[in-house]
Amino acid sequence: MASSVMHLCATKLALDGRAGLDLILLGAVMPDGFADSAASHWRTEERDGLRGFDLDGFLAIYGKGLCRDPYALGYYLHLLQDSHYRRIVHRRNDWNAKDPAFVEALHRDYWYLNPPLTARWRPFLPETLPNEVRAHALCPPDAQRFLAEKRDELVDPTTGPLTVLTEDMADEWIREAAAVTAAEVSRLDMMPSFTMMY
Repeated sequence: MASSVMHLCATKLALDGRAGLDLILLGAVMPDGFADSAASHWRTEERDGLRGFDLDGFLAIYGKGLCRDPYALGYYLHLLQDSHYRRIVHRRNDWNAKDPAFVEALHRDYWYLNPPLTARWRPFLPETLPNEVRAHALCPPDAQRFLAEKRDELVDPTTGPLTVLTEDMADEWIREAAAVTAAEVSRLDMMPSFTMMY
């Protein structure tokens, strides 16, 4: 799955200027804030060796007012982007996400890529957790601490040698994920029950 910073970059690129962007971006990182990652990512049975994501199941529960709930919309977009990452990026590069050494190297690369990606794409997160998010069914129990960690990632200057993921690969995914994100939000906006009120 993509890093939090990559999710933020793709979501901001797709929806810059949209009402509620700060809450959308907050939602776009929060699936990673739960202890039970499988449940928070709505994972399904593996197909073709890759994990699936129950996007339809999510929409069945939260979809009716999704575009009026920027936080839930961001949460959904995280799942959509992870689905794209698994289906496209892993297959394109023939990655083995079940190899612990590979996963460790990929996560290290994510960390090392944060400084150039944040400099180029300028993602952001709010400083504090809004009350409407604290009370949200999709809010992790320790969301304020998790938000602080994610904000730290946006300013941490740590870099190092990349072994799996390159800057060009990360930028390519960000652009692709932004296109997928923009198309999905446009689709949702066209559906009367999903439309955001401005």
